[in-house]
Amino acid sequence: MAQADMTAGFAGRLNTLSIRSKLTAAFFVLLALIGTVGFVAVDRFSTMNTMVSDIDDNYLMSLVYLDDMRASAMEYRANLTRAFIAAKDAEQRAAVEKRLGEIVAEYGKADAKYAPTVSAPEETALYGEVKKQWGAYVDHATVVMNMLRDGKVDDATAYMVKETVPTGSALAAALKKDVDFNAATAIKIAGQIAQAYSSGRDTILILVGVAVMLAVGAGYMLAPGITTP
Repeated sequence: MAQADMTAGFAGRLNTLSIRSKLTAAFFVLLALIGTVGFVAVDRFSTMNTMVSDIDDNYLMSLVYLDDMRASAMEYRANLTRAFIAAKDAEQRAAVEKRLGEIVAEYGKADAKYAPTVSAPEETALYGEVKKQWGAYVDHATVVMNMLRDGKVDDATAYMVKETVPTGSALAAALKKDVDFNAATAIKIAGQIAQAYSSGRDTILILVGVAVMLAVGAGYMLAPGITTP
């Protein structure tokens, strides 16, 4: 009963307003809704654009650079093994040493490109481990090559098995963890983009629906006053 009286009172007050006042009120309400729709749309698209840029400029490029680093590390390990085959051939050993130096330079280029993309604390820790293991592996490889150059093949073999191989495995594991982190983060952000799009779309549709209903209601209330002499 009280609600009915309140509704009747509101309708009565509306009836006392002039056509101009009613049109002005309806116009501003619709304008506010249209502005809200525009704001929501711009906000959602801005959020999605930031997320997409983060994926494109950060995590996807990180995966490219990390893949280059992994490829260089694998080739370095393969060439270090090849050095044992060429241990008694000075020319072949020199060719292997030259290639090892080239690989270090190639790894360094990929590493220099990857470093600026590191931002998250977890990724910083993973990258720190990668740098640590790569530095250790190159140091161990240098010791091995020096032994081979001096003709100490047995010593080089023992050092390779004890020190170099475990460090190489640790390097491969560290790179894999970093790759997995970047891939997982990219997938997570992609899911957030989809969620932002879905919620933004639903919000806009609701606001548009409300605007349409208000427009219809305003037309229904204003029509008698406009058409009646």
